[in-house]
Order: sequence, then structure tokens, then C-alpha cells
Amino acid sequence: PEDGVERLAAAIRAGAERGGAILVPAFAVGRAQMLIWLLRELERDGRIPRLAVYLDSPMANRVTSLTCRHREDHDEEMRRASEEARCPLCCEDFHRVETPE
Repeated sequence: PEDGVERLAAAIRAGAERGGAILVPAFAVGRAQMLIWLLRELERDGRIPRLAVYLDSPMANRVTSLTCRHREDHDEEMRRASEEARCPLCCEDFHRVETPE
């Protein structure tokens, strides 16, 4: 729902204004990709500032790579975003990392 998205945007803006890092655990496959998509949309619409986004999960990184690579499986909204010549899941300052245990 839009009110949840706005609450997410408000929390991100508040954290950014304080100069802090925002840590969002997203363990489920699909949940991380949805969160990245929302961050990208909020960033694009100017509802949050441009921030570095780090995805630190081996499984989420692999799923994100697969999703970006197989654009033929995207819905219409993601296909339109793909026309920007980059992965529609990736924010402007997006990094995939894997922190060792």
C-alpha cells in the first residue's frame, strides 16, 4: 500500500538527514528485489535522496543478477524501466557485496 511506501520514504529521508546508515533486513527471495525496486522508484521520483545501496546476501545477489539478465520475464512496468539501459532493480549507486560470516 502507498502509505507503507510513504512511511519507508519518510524513514529513509529521516535517516539520511541525520547522516546515518539505514539497514533493512530482507531475507526472503523476492523481498530484497521488491525493496530494491521501491528504493529505485522513490529515488527516481525524488521522494528520497540518492544514497548508496548495498545488497549483502549471496542468494539475493544471485536472484537479482538473474532477474536483471532475464528481461523477457519482466512485467510491463519493469520492461519500461529496462529501456533506461540498466537493470531496473538497480538504484543509481547500487553495490552487490558478500560479507564473509
